[in-house]
Formats: sequence, C-alpha cells, structure tokens
Amino acid sequence: MQLVLREETENQGQFLDYINYNAVSGKWIAKNGDEEIEVQDFKVLCDLENLQVGWLAWVPTTDGKNRPDFQPYPKLDQPTAKPGDSYEIATRFNMSFPKKTEIGVREWTCKSNIGKDAVQELFNAFMSAKDDNKGKVPVVHCKGTKPEKNYHGTTNYKPIFEITAWKDRPDELPNEIAAPTAAPAPAGEDVPVDDDEFV
Repeated sequence: MQLVLREETENQGQFLDYINYNAVSGKWIAKNGDEEIEVQDFKVLCDLENLQVGWLAWVPTTDGKNRPDFQPYPKLDQPTAKPGDSYEIATRFNMSFPKKTEIGVREWTCKSNIGKDAVQELFNAFMSAKDDNKGKVPVVHCKGTKPEKNYHGTTNYKPIFEITAWKDRPDELPNEIAAPTAAPAPAGEDVPVDDDEFV
C-alpha cells in the first residue's frame, strides 16, 4: 500500500512519551522530563500494524504553551482536507524498547520528508511479510543513516531500517494506539544496542 505522505498543493490526537529523530543531525533522542538521551544503533519492536498517517500542528493552549494536534486519516491511503495552514503530513507509530534499556514504549511521530520516505520503505517490508507472521510484531534494527541531498542542496540523513525478526506482541504494546508505561532512562547516557531480548 502506498501511504499518502505528501500534501497535494474532529479528532484531536493524543501524544505519548516520545522518541524523536532529527533528520538534520541523524540522531535519535528519547526525552524524559527535561532530560534527553541519544539512542544509537538499536533494535526495537515497531507497531506498524497500527501506523497512522495524518495532519500534525502545534496549537496554542490557554496557559500560553503549545500542544501537538494530530488528526489522522480515516485510512492510511485516504487523506483528508488540510485542517489549517500550520498543519503538515506526519506518520506515527509506537516503538517498544528492550526492558533493560529502561526506555519503555515510545511514540515516534515524523513529519520530515526523508523520515517519511524511510517509514514508507519499512512499511512496505512489513506488508510483504506480515501474512507469514500473523499476530507478531517486527523487530526493527535502526542501524544507521544515509546522507541525502534535499531540493535545497543541503544534506539530511535518512534512517536505515531493517526487519530482523518477528516476536509475539508484548502486553505493554497493545494492538491499538495506547498510552505506554515508560520507565525513566538514565539521564545523559547513550543507550547501548547490545540486547539479547530482540535477537
């Protein structure tokens, strides 16, 4: 299935504890409160069965802050009208990290074109193998980045994903978009890839 990931020129989404990918630096960052840690070369369960595509914007609140407003398409390949000028097309799905990393379940929401292209490729790989792995969740190795020039001539970094195994769906990753129970990660430390749980 081809996801509709580009804009052709009243539900408010809920956002969970998140992990962020910066396409300019090629870094993954998990945030716990005010603390940020970089996560490198890791394996993670990706809930692509419940991947969503929709419109994302940051909207002001009564306390003067901004909150994310994600309005998903009814189906992945059925885009809705753009809700407003500040909205951009984004993808989102949950990732479950190995227990020993103490990161827990994180939501990854992506609106960069290079990131969404990587999601499309990962989703294609998922769709081609899901019928042979019913009821299971793919283990995805996020194993690096690939530099690519954008139309401005600057370099961005595309995440490289590879499905390396399939595991039974864990209790902490329900078959829906749901709030995670995320344990705090140690502040200021890189999280190692070395995990036997997802081998």
